[in-house]
Amino acid sequence: FFMLSGFVLFTAHLRRPKEEGVFEYVIRRSVSIYPLYAFSLLPAIIFAKVLGHVPCIQALVAQSFLVQAWWPGWTEQALQSHCWFLSA
Repeated sequence: FFMLSGFVLFTAHLRRPKEEGVFEYVIRRSVSIYPLYAFSLLPAIIFAKVLGHVPCIQALVAQSFLVQAWWPGWTEQALQSHCWFLSA
């Protein structure tokens, strides 16, 4: 998966190279990814509350700021465990 993803990103860059720095790249990607992530986190919190499986407040805050992979305990309590790769 990672090799294929790297190949696709590299060939896309070769076709249309962009003169942007790391900061611009991170901002561009964050603007396109984070709103959808934040929007999907809200229903996940509601469903967890209804089912009685709400994680601790630290894990919720970590997930809100995309740092849930910084502490293994938060990762295990993640509401959206499939989003581990988005963690900073």
